[in-house]
Amino acid sequence: MTTMTAYQLPSWQGTPKLSTVPVPEPGPGEVLVRVSAVGLCHSDINMQQIPAEVGNMLGWSVPFTLGHEISGTVAALGDGVTGFAPGDAVAVSATNPCGVCWYCLRGDDQNCVLPGGRGYGADGGLAVYVIVSRAAHLLPIGDLDPAFAAPLTDAGATAYHAVQRVLPKLSPDATAVVLGTGGLGGYAVQFLHLLGAARVIGVEPNEARRELALSLGADEALDGVHEGTAAEILERTGGRGAEVVLDFVGVDATI
Repeated sequence: MTTMTAYQLPSWQGTPKLSTVPVPEPGPGEVLVRVSAVGLCHSDINMQQIPAEVGNMLGWSVPFTLGHEISGTVAALGDGVTGFAPGDAVAVSATNPCGVCWYCLRGDDQNCVLPGGRGYGADGGLAVYVIVSRAAHLLPIGDLDPAFAAPLTDAGATAYHAVQRVLPKLSPDATAVVLGTGGLGGYAVQFLHLLGAARVIGVEPNEARRELALSLGADEALDGVHEGTAAEILERTGGRGAEVVLDFVGVDATI
């Protein structure tokens, strides 16, 4: 197999499309992963709205393959790679830090100088194969369903990071409010339920997502954000309010 199908952003503000591209070969230190599952992130949909001047400023180049929430199996190893073998089931980090710049070496790899990453500026996982630049970006998943593992690399990790930051505020009698219980908020509800909050209140206009939040561990689910939402939360907490509010919507109304 020398070529494969990939779902690519062909140009700035262009419409993503299926393309035939060469199967990549892993260079030194790289790993070729055969993709098993890819989560669809909102940014995959919004990527086509990026104007050329912004993309160029970021150091990205088009075309590139979309998809940054990836799971799969190791297909081939580049020279010098240890710790993995072909056939290993893995999840792929949604970020692509170089590991050697000043920021990476001090633990601030979110500020890595390397422009872009898999699925945003470089080829991502909406393809048959994807190149992973460093074995450190792989996490063994054993027999975990790849479809469950893929979105954990971004949506799950983002929500987990947010909850970890507020855990010191979550005493056994604390209340946490989650604004938006879709993909990110749904994970947050689960983490809060498992890691500390005695009471979790979801706020979500979509009825199906409210029901999902309740099934995932929310104690209550309120209908959307409106002028009376804060008063309703105060009432349901005996006038004390919430110790923590996590906003997974980020629009003017929720702020």
